[in-house]
Amino acid sequence: MQSKMINENNVIQKSTLLLDELKSSKLTMQELKCIEVYLSKINSHRPEQHKVTFEKDDIVSIFGDISVRHLRKCLQEIINLKVSDIAENGDRRKDTNINLFDMTELEYTADGEQVCKFTLSCSDSAMRYVFNLEELRYLRYKLRNIVYLKSKYSYQLFLWLVNQKCKYKNHPEFLDAALGIEVHELSEYLNTPYDEYKAINRYVLKPCMKEINELTSLSFEYYPIKKKGATFKIMFDVTDWGDLDNISKETEQTVTSLIQEQPSSDQSDQQESILNSDVQTILDLYPQFSVKDIKAIYNRILKLQPDKGQYGTARIDYFKSVYDDAARQEQKNGTKINDYAAYIIKMLDKRLQAGEEL
Repeated sequence: MQSKMINENNVIQKSTLLLDELKSSKLTMQELKCIEVYLSKINSHRPEQHKVTFEKDDIVSIFGDISVRHLRKCLQEIINLKVSDIAENGDRRKDTNINLFDMTELEYTADGEQVCKFTLSCSDSAMRYVFNLEELRYLRYKLRNIVYLKSKYSYQLFLWLVNQKCKYKNHPEFLDAALGIEVHELSEYLNTPYDEYKAINRYVLKPCMKEINELTSLSFEYYPIKKKGATFKIMFDVTDWGDLDNISKETEQTVTSLIQEQPSSDQSDQQESILNSDVQTILDLYPQFSVKDIKAIYNRILKLQPDKGQYGTARIDYFKSVYDDAARQEQKNGTKINDYAAYIIKMLDKRLQAGEEL
């Protein structure tokens, strides 16, 4: 059981799947911080240590001087948090709502007045969201970038900026453009009650910029983009990524070493090496996909191209072609494809059923 005290220099690894679920949750800032501290206390490569103890000092750091009754309510909200687990079966996908945590233990004094400690335990079903994240896209940042924030808007905006950097870490030339977002999209992402830029600027962006620039290692500015006299888009200019640059490099080195250290037999080792090399190439080209999705698509391409030799250039080109096919179909139909990976997998499954080979 993990029981070390809060260390603001601890690095958090968070899957983007979990990021999306937390963004849409109704949790308070204190409850979100509790989950962040949980993530900072675990070793993401040691799922057997999924039970974490929060001592009295931890509780005060997160919740302040909280009553037993209030803390019990907060922990219940955290336990009630559900995430969508997606299982693939041929041309179908099944969504199952699961609890991120399945257990809390709360200890307090006999008179019911003073909190002593509590524990949180990740559920078995949600392990893949929290541990061994190498096959998922994930963010890395230090706890100190979160723990002092008071506004939920600041918390979400900070993570949006970090997520954009993560998406384009292998293609930094596209990052500036990726740091733009339309006003209505930002309002929806941050779950604000405001529709117009004037209100978002006054009540959200200005306070967020002040808080993030003062309390995290990241510094940014922003400016409006107008069309026909009205602001329709906001561009963010990150002037300093702080320690996030170093953490990003550490992530790349960690993933590379984990790929290179996979043990296997001679033949499977060669195949795995080629697969990992191709997956990394495709990931560089299409950072919006997770490693898991790329591998699912790539394995189908292998079946369609069993005799294309040792190197994967033809298979990478095939990946490009099916992605382009999906994009053309989207444009032709005039309907947005929300999940490109699922669409491409379904497309390839149909080709496999038809016995197609390129």
